[in-house]
Amino acid sequence: ATMVTFRPEETPEGIKAPRLLDAGQNPPDGVVVFYALKEPPEGEVTLTFLDAEGREIRTFSSKAPERPQNGADDEKKEPRVPARAGLNRFVWDLRYPAPERVEGYATPEATAPGPLAPPGRYQVRLTVGDRSWTEWFEVVKDPRVTATQEDFDAQFALLVQIRDKLSQTHAAVNRIRRIKRQLEEWERRAEGLPAHPEVRQRAQAVTDALTAIEEDLIQVKAKVREDALNYPLKLNAKLGSLMAVVASADARPTRQAVEVFAELARQVDACLARLDETVQRDVEGFGALLREVGVPLVAV
Repeated sequence: ATMVTFRPEETPEGIKAPRLLDAGQNPPDGVVVFYALKEPPEGEVTLTFLDAEGREIRTFSSKAPERPQNGADDEKKEPRVPARAGLNRFVWDLRYPAPERVEGYATPEATAPGPLAPPGRYQVRLTVGDRSWTEWFEVVKDPRVTATQEDFDAQFALLVQIRDKLSQTHAAVNRIRRIKRQLEEWERRAEGLPAHPEVRQRAQAVTDALTAIEEDLIQVKAKVREDALNYPLKLNAKLGSLMAVVASADARPTRQAVEVFAELARQVDACLARLDETVQRDVEGFGALLREVGVPLVAV
């Protein structure tokens, strides 16, 4: 017989979570915010989390997120802010924004979470219509942990650097794939024209140059999580793995972690420079060719 120990349920905030059937439920992980509304508001309700200096970390809304125009379902859902009459509860998982993602990419680094907020003072701002209220709260470390505030701050600073470099890497991959789709479309629009062979040859040359950069940034053969074991890791996977290592303990990053990041960042920056050069030289040159041979702007 099949034993059922939990049922998946979707919370009012739009997050799927298991409801245990044979055990108690632990308190939620993160900062729990309670607020009361006399009646359901007509407009949007938002919760904004800020650091001690008032810099915005993340904002959550009561509005359901719009479905991506590209139809992708692999984007991680943001929790919605409940806006019911009476007492409401929202849980912030203490995560800063995650790295930019690549559409249709499901390996571990593709779903890497943002850095955890280090111990310290923070603010939360509730906004209902044109009115807002702000409260302070404090994140404290586990008293059994020996790491100092300076250790936590150093760890957080490096995690943010890795997160930003991974975002740059994925943004470059997304840029490359957008350009390649456009090249393919422009080549199709040139069909039937005398210059079609030249357009096709130039489009393929530019595509090959972009693919060479793309293959340094990301494992293009990886489609599912298991492919991280089947194919060599590329720069984005190495950054994701490094992020996991640095975040694996409440401790200052090791010297080796700092040095590995510096080397990976250098390689990513070199790829980004090659990409900019390719766009300026080859992609813009291809655009000039299209104008010269009169490829139509709109394919009918």
